[in-house]
Amino acid sequence: MFGRESRVCSYLAKFGSTAAVYAAVILLGTAYLTSAQTGRENRIATEEKLAALKKLAKKGDNHARYTLGRAYMAGQMGLKEDSNQAFFWLNEAGVDNHAAAQFDLAVCYEQGIGTEEDKELAVEFYLKAGEQGIENAYTHSGLLLKALGRPDAAAKSFRLGAGRRNPVALREYGRALIYGLGVAADVPGAISFLEHAAQTGDAEANLLLAEVYTGNYGGVPQSPKKMIHHLWEAANRNFAPAQSKLGYCYEEGLGVAKDTEVAVKWYMKAAQSGYPTAMINLASCYDLGKGVAMSKPEAFKWYKKAADQDFPLGHYNVGICYATGTGVEVDDVRALEYLTKAAELGEATAQFNLGVIYEKGIGTDPNPENAFYWYGMCAAQDDSRGLRALAACYVKGLGTPVDESKATAYFRKATDLNTERAIPIFETSK
Repeated sequence: MFGRESRVCSYLAKFGSTAAVYAAVILLGTAYLTSAQTGRENRIATEEKLAALKKLAKKGDNHARYTLGRAYMAGQMGLKEDSNQAFFWLNEAGVDNHAAAQFDLAVCYEQGIGTEEDKELAVEFYLKAGEQGIENAYTHSGLLLKALGRPDAAAKSFRLGAGRRNPVALREYGRALIYGLGVAADVPGAISFLEHAAQTGDAEANLLLAEVYTGNYGGVPQSPKKMIHHLWEAANRNFAPAQSKLGYCYEEGLGVAKDTEVAVKWYMKAAQSGYPTAMINLASCYDLGKGVAMSKPEAFKWYKKAADQDFPLGHYNVGICYATGTGVEVDDVRALEYLTKAAELGEATAQFNLGVIYEKGIGTDPNPENAFYWYGMCAAQDDSRGLRALAACYVKGLGTPVDESKATAYFRKATDLNTERAIPIFETSK
């Protein structure tokens, strides 16, 4: 039967109408999938199917263009992967209003597949695909617009995607309402969007809901019970940030009975998933013997793992370990190296400590100019320690000319600020 169908398809592809040719492609595809003939016959059938598809595509059949573009993209139907040809055929279909092709065309423009990268054109085609009902298109346009620094347009896309109950769009529109990203802040209004997203299994939506119920946002009263409920939901879906935050709640007794052993278990789960904040918290537990037997080498190991991810607090703590011999031999050179990296990444405590190191010549030669620079970097973050140290530099003329007016201004600003350093339970995730 297969051979007969193949001959019929060849005839239709050569002499039939467009509709007949398309029917031939389907007939041949069905025969190809159900036949138990030899590999040679299968290869011939595939070649004939491809020839028929190309004929349809050249005649302007949009579905054939799209299918051919996808085949080139994936290296299917006996074709070698060819991103240029894939883009060509997807573009032919996309500019002629084929919805799925428009979505794939947007991906090509976003990632530079078969064409030059063009984020604006990517947005344009995602929006066109969304208008024609492609479910994820508005979500993709929203995420891209957010990355491009256009929060108003991003929020509009997320709202459109949320209207189609897309989980990511629901979550991201909820986030926008919490933080006022491109829309007026409306924390109570964010809850319904986040709850719908959470009901689909979106763990990050649960985490945002937990954040809402901390009581740090206007219009929503604090609810430790709801906060812990949503943390549990997200943590049990193996979402590492939620596991880390749940561990912190157990460590500090926030919404649950204080239990440092349980805290360590949650930190460990998140740390083993590669979450650097959990690595720092776990290392601290080993460092202090909280909920686990004290082990300075184990503490250093987890600090180092966080540093290997270029996490500022990881670099800072590894630097402190080398400076103090915590779990590793003292090494002033490496201590300075890690502290400098943390400072360069914006860690204020590292910046302040570098100022002290260069001012007093701890493990290196004194360098007043470097001390003044790092105190200044710390002060620029409105850190009271940096502001006071910078004021003292202007009083003493350390690395800068004496300037009593600047000293007074920085002392006054430091006094007005309350910048006690603490790791928050929930880092804002805008």
